Amino acid sequence: MFEGLDPYLRSWEEFWKIPAGKTSSVWVPESIGRVIEVVSDLTITDLGGKIFKTVLGAVLGTVPQRIPGVPDRTVAELQQIATHLSTEFVDPSPQELVRIANAISELRAGITFGDWSRIARAFGVKTPEQITADMKSVVDAFSRALGFAAPPAPPPTAPPPVPPPPTVFPPAVPIEVPGFG
Repeated sequence: MFEGLDPYLRSWEEFWKIPAGKTSSVWVPESIGRVIEVVSDLTITDLGGKIFKTVLGAVLGTVPQRIPGVPDRTVAELQQIATHLSTEFVDPSPQELVRIANAISELRAGITFGDWSRIARAFGVKTPEQITADMKSVVDAFSRALGFAAPPAPPPTAPPPVPPPPTVFPPAVPIEVPGFG
């Protein structure tokens, strides 16, 4: 499938003493797996993304060798992509595990009550507005980090508190007490 890249990558392989064809048969499929992962993470939240990557990995890992005429190298390259995608399911962060557990709870509630909106929310397909907002925040963060954009303005400081008005006491008045003179 990627053997057309072999002539372009040959000098790289010779320099690094990599066997001929290994770059395009291992690194290119791994890179494609990464791209699929990024797109999946951009458009689908935790539970739905894990299920999508696992199912796509299972399909890419099992179907091509069942199709007559598919070259062995193509099968191996597709299995390399499948391996990358399938193993993503077993590498969640603790925060992802919490979100996955919450999504499973939401899915169970949706099935129990027949609420399709809860089921859809459990699989976590993002709206175009969410995707746009996520990408904007990523671009803004990298722009600031790399110095392409002005740093964000510091938060406004509160004006200093106004001191209370001075207390005005009435003028002193002598008090006369009978019998004291």
